[in-house]
Amino acid sequence: MVVSMSMNLMFYYISVLSIIGLLFTDIGIYIIPILLFFMLYLIISIVPLILSWHGKVSYRDLIIKNIIYILFTVLIYSILYMQNGLIVNGTLLDVDLMTALYFSGTTWTTVGYGDISAPKNIRLLTSIEAINSYFSMAIFMSLIVLWLNDARESSQQYMEWLRSPKKDKAPESNEKV
Repeated sequence: MVVSMSMNLMFYYISVLSIIGLLFTDIGIYIIPILLFFMLYLIISIVPLILSWHGKVSYRDLIIKNIIYILFTVLIYSILYMQNGLIVNGTLLDVDLMTALYFSGTTWTTVGYGDISAPKNIRLLTSIEAINSYFSMAIFMSLIVLWLNDARESSQQYMEWLRSPKKDKAPESNEKV
């Protein structure tokens, strides 16, 4: 299990470095979305390992890793949009980072205000970003639900302990905050 977790972490960081390196190539726009999905898979696959490995689960760490992944992904897509340009008011323009972040954020959240759009050569990229966001947000919400359920169970155990006539030892919490 330790080997699996170490390999998972190693592949995760190799993917991050590969994505940063591919940003400066012409083929990066085709490979980076695949690597981002692979990173998301690595996050998903490490959750059961962490849950079974540690007696006390740190959902906070898993949630923070997911948030960092989301911010990293939005930034990477923003850079790809900066490199390829965006259509603003019907004209293809080279955009600054803030505009690209805005477009990536609206694409990520699938709000899509319509004031900025992608040119034809990268329209598929915006769809892939939206699909990536669906999966990422599902994982994020699942981690929050698990965390809240664990906190509720710990609270119930504590309340039962308080009500019991024998209070020899405090109940063990399943959660590490």
